[in-house]
Amino acid sequence: MRGEELATLLHKDLKYLRNKHLTEMVQTGELAFLFPESPNHALQAYKLPMRDSQPDQ
Repeated sequence: MRGEELATLLHKDLKYLRNKHLTEMVQTGELAFLFPESPNHALQAYKLPMRDSQPDQ
């Protein structure tokens, strides 16, 4: 989902969302970029990261 879409859904300013939440969530692995090799890609969006699918032991 694009940052603009998240901001609209949450009724928050995009800059606020990026500065206070999205950047940290990407850094901690809670979110991932759709185009990780190109952070300034025109169609950049956020997605849930792929998780290891190993069963709990």
